[in-house]
Parts: sequence; structure tokens; C-alpha cells
Amino acid sequence: MSTPEASNPKGYFPATLWTVIIRAKSEDDGTRMTALEQILTRYHRPVVRHIQTSQRCSPEQAEDLCQEFWAQCLRLDFLKQVGPENGRFRTFIKTCLGNFLRDQHIRAT
Repeated sequence: MSTPEASNPKGYFPATLWTVIIRAKSEDDGTRMTALEQILTRYHRPVVRHIQTSQRCSPEQAEDLCQEFWAQCLRLDFLKQVGPENGRFRTFIKTCLGNFLRDQHIRAT
């Protein structure tokens, strides 16, 4: 069985798996948690790479920011407005990430 990293070796944002996203919005806690874990695993490396490239920071700093980003996403229930009719999930994630990094920069200055 291949890992998300094996199918996405350069860290690019992968294609959207809408079935997983829909399961992550499930009322069943077990189904939702499993799907969220799949999403976070699938998008972890691209998010870290994007942070490290855009912020010109160390891998450790990028990991820390990535963890803060995902924590904020989960706290804000980021999937409630997401659906195939609204466009690509990777575009949504990149937009959320850009907004998060902008807010981090504003707080730091």
C-alpha cells in the first residue's frame, strides 16, 4: 500500500478526494475522525512545504506553523462550507493557509 508521500513525492497539493471530505463532515464521530486523519495526512507535506517556501523558515518552524494551521482549521470547523460545487479543495486549503500566514505575520509585527 502506498503512502500519500509516495504518491506525491515533491510535496505538491494532491487532487481532491471528495469521498473522504464528505466522510469528514459525517455525524458519526468514528467516520469523521478517520476521514479527518486521512485529510491531515494527505495534505501535511504540501502544507509544510508551502509554509517553508513562502515564509523562508526552517523545517521545524514550518512544522510548528503547520500544527497551528490545522488546529485553527479544526477549531473553526473549516469543512462546513466545502463541497465539490465550490471548487477545488486544494485551492481552498491554499487560500486558508495564505490567510493564516498573513494573520501570523500581522500578529508578529
